[in-house]
Amino acid sequence: MMTLGALVGLVPITLLFLWGIWLVFFGLYRALLTSEMIMMALLVVVVSTFCLGCGWYVYAQAMRERPQLRRHPVLLLGLVIGVLWGIGWAFIWGPELRWSHLAFLLPGVSTGVMYRVTWKRERQLLAR
Repeated sequence: MMTLGALVGLVPITLLFLWGIWLVFFGLYRALLTSEMIMMALLVVVVSTFCLGCGWYVYAQAMRERPQLRRHPVLLLGLVIGVLWGIGWAFIWGPELRWSHLAFLLPGVSTGVMYRVTWKRERQLLAR
């Protein structure tokens, strides 16, 4: 079930993110970007990398036999920022929320579900 959550929630946005990074570096190579655009692109890369990294870390821990969620506050911060980041990106494309905009919310939501299930499994294993 976790793999399905990662395939639906994390993979599409990760691929979109990698495509965006490729376009940024292609733009840098062709000198199509101004310095302000480069700084904005770097901000997007840093925040997105942090949020997606937290999501993939939670997925990796969820797939372990004995999950160990270390750095709980950092993972929760990545989860909250990921949801807020997804809401921001959804509303950049238009004020009306469409089904296609919900794709930006998938990483935060799927990370939250995987985090909750993994945290519960970890607590159950520690109680034994």
